[in-house]
Parts: sequence; structure tokens; C-alpha cells
Amino acid sequence: MPFNLFQPKKQPAGPLTVKAESERMITALGGRVCDWLPALERGEMRSAAEVADRALALHATIEIAFGAPIEVIAAWIRENNLEASLSHQERAILARRRDQLSKEELSSLGWSMEALWALVWAGGLIDALRVERPVGDNLAALLPNLQRNEDASSFRRRFALRPAEEIYAMLDLYYRAHWYARDGQLNSYATGAFDLGRIMERRRALEWISDHQLEDWADTPEDT
Repeated sequence: MPFNLFQPKKQPAGPLTVKAESERMITALGGRVCDWLPALERGEMRSAAEVADRALALHATIEIAFGAPIEVIAAWIRENNLEASLSHQERAILARRRDQLSKEELSSLGWSMEALWALVWAGGLIDALRVERPVGDNLAALLPNLQRNEDASSFRRRFALRPAEEIYAMLDLYYRAHWYARDGQLNSYATGAFDLGRIMERRRALEWISDHQLEDWADTPEDT
């Protein structure tokens, strides 16, 4: 039997190695890094099914920001058994009429597309989650068409969660990019490709995936 079958598996990169690679990528994009930001601890990842269903629930509620009737969205969520995947805030929105929703709530739903983009990346449905690039034009094509009442079955079958090491490294990158974008906001300097809103939403999704103990989507850390 060939000897190479008995070669040890490559060990995951350590937290300090991941940190150094994140810093290299940020500086390559023209950003700055904070040396004293610690290496991130590794949490226990959620299951692929849990992440897929969170993506579907988020997709459905985002449609409200673009004019979809709340009662239609609520019915689709029930039919696809997604009630448990809603955040507390989303449940509150679904319980009200459109004229009762504030501009801030609708804006927040719209921004959630960035978090959804991170979730579909984690599910292997897109190849890259570049810090400097906005949501791709192909996002809608990756998800069920709610206007045609497509169910969630195809999306669930195609969704395959990336290895924990890949998600951890991406979270580390967005954690450090978040520091730079936030520092620019606090100190009134331009951060170029590092858009704070985009980075915050994607980090929220990656943090949620990486910590199965978080009880609600709104509980995800935002500290830097």
C-alpha cells in the first residue's frame, strides 16, 4: 500500500497564523491593522441545516423591505417550517402591518442582504466573500423565488457548510476589518473599500455561524 496514505493530515492553522494572514490581506487593500487586537477563540459551529434555514428566513424577511406583502412572507415562512429560524426582531415585524414599520426597520432589513451574502458564502454557493466588494448581482438567483412561491427544498439540498477552518479565518478577517472601518468612523477618516455597514452585517453572520450558544441573531458581538 502506498506510503503516502499514512501521511498525517495537515493541521489547521493556529490563531496567530490566521491573524497574521488577515492583517496581510487588510494592508494589501490599503487598510490599517491594530496590533493589540487578540486572536479569536474558536467556537462550536452551527449545523449546515441550521445555517441554511437562517439564510432562508433572512431572505424572506428581506423581501419585505422591497415591497413584498407581510402576510405573503409570513405564510411562506410557515409553509417551509422556518419559524424557529427567525430572530426576535423579525417575529415582531411579521406581526405588524407595513404601515406600522419604521423607516429604520425597513432600512435594517435591506442592509441584511450583506449578512445573507455571508451566509450563502458559508454554504458554498459563492466562491468568495471579498471585503471590498458589495453583494453580487446573482444573490437572488441562488435563493427561492418567493413571487413564484418556490419552496426551500432545492436551496437546502445545495447548501453545504464550508469547513470550520475556512469560516473561522473569514470571521477573523472581518473582525479586524471591522476595527479599521469603525476607527475611520470614530476618527473621521476615509477607509476606502472598507465599508462599515457591509462589514458589520457580514461579521454578524459569521459570528452567529461560529457560536452555537448565541440565542438570537441580535446577540452577535459587535465589539472591536
